[in-house]
Amino acid sequence: MNGLDAALKERADILLSKLKDCEVVIPEEIVIHYKRKGRNEYRTWGEFTIVGTDYKGYVLERPKGDNPTKLESCKRHPAGIYDIVYSTSSTGSEEKFWNVTMCLKEHTAYKLHGGTRVDNSDGCFLINYNSPQFDKYPEAFQAKEEDVCIRPASNRRPNPDKNKYALANTYYQHHDENNPAFKLKKYIEAMEAEIKKKYGIEEVVKRIIIDEQDEKIDP
Repeated sequence: MNGLDAALKERADILLSKLKDCEVVIPEEIVIHYKRKGRNEYRTWGEFTIVGTDYKGYVLERPKGDNPTKLESCKRHPAGIYDIVYSTSSTGSEEKFWNVTMCLKEHTAYKLHGGTRVDNSDGCFLINYNSPQFDKYPEAFQAKEEDVCIRPASNRRPNPDKNKYALANTYYQHHDENNPAFKLKKYIEAMEAEIKKKYGIEEVVKRIIIDEQDEKIDP
């Protein structure tokens, strides 16, 4: 065994010496890989990473629709690969999201914003620090269960029992610097600035992969 250990160490040392002066290459695009992990009739949950980094977080979404390849009101967005952009006055109708979130370029109503309860959105990606897998639904709805798809959200009657159920995440106002969606945007902005500087380019492709390959029915 000692001979085998020595041989392995020698090979490892050779590999490390080859990697010692290697250049760290920054990719010319930014990709968020979002993996849907579970769903039930009330909500979808999953986790994401920024490809090539150790940045990760969690997502809470609306449930899957009856025709999941199409956009459906109060349902999650179809899986696929989509360009993302920063939310501004030209990409959204609600000022509270401007300059603090991102959105799908083709379907700008679908924001990556903060939120701890699935009916905080009508289909957006609610960004969180911790997994919302075990949050209790439907008791944890912000609104009464029969109202959760009424639009606009201001017309939903509040659920009097919502505060009885602990959630995995704290709610932050959209402009709060601790809001995980705001932090995600700032991180991607910093990555983008570094890529532009390194490659001398004016535009950086930003994408999200919505992957449901490993999704399971969650009780």
